[in-house]
Amino acid sequence: MHPAEKFYSLVTATTIAIMFLSITLIVPLIVDLSPSSKALGSLVAILSSIGVYRIISQIAAMVIHNVVWMRKWIFGGSYLHGTWVGYFIGRNNNKRYTVEHFDQDLDGIIINGQSRDTEQKPHAEWTSISVSLDRRTGRLIYSYALNILSRQGTAIGINNSQLERTSHRSSAKTFAGHTQDLGEQSRLQLTGVKISDELLPWKYAFECARKKFP
Repeated sequence: MHPAEKFYSLVTATTIAIMFLSITLIVPLIVDLSPSSKALGSLVAILSSIGVYRIISQIAAMVIHNVVWMRKWIFGGSYLHGTWVGYFIGRNNNKRYTVEHFDQDLDGIIINGQSRDTEQKPHAEWTSISVSLDRRTGRLIYSYALNILSRQGTAIGINNSQLERTSHRSSAKTFAGHTQDLGEQSRLQLTGVKISDELLPWKYAFECARKKFP
């Protein structure tokens, strides 16, 4: 089930349960009312259900945003939110460390990344343009806008990675893949691992990257 479908199914089920309980308590109080009063009561019930649905949606969204285990349950095998670190060997055979923030909600995923050299000097930064995740196969493909600090202009490229999971229902902890800027003939091989379900500070995350991939 798609995460959005799971979310709205949960909200709908909760709304129905609350409205059923409310009607069970209210019906005995209105059975002796006039037909016009009953009609007005029905209208109030309908409007109330809409209000209850919206309130529950807002509360559920807030809970999912702040409670990690709930967010993991909603997204299941497509859960990626958090900080990922990795490395690649550049075209001049230089090692570059990478840190990526996967900001995920029901609307999709935004990926912001940076790379630094072995001396922790900034090398490049990028932001996703379009992200596609196949929840069944674990294939992650996204286009990005890349700024290499030593060059002028913005490059466009494609990242194609395979998430490593125990099953399609389990969230990933590592990935392997490649990236290629448009116009370039060669690809760069990537390796990455998730270090946190939170979006960690860049400096600390790069320190973790150096320890993970010495």
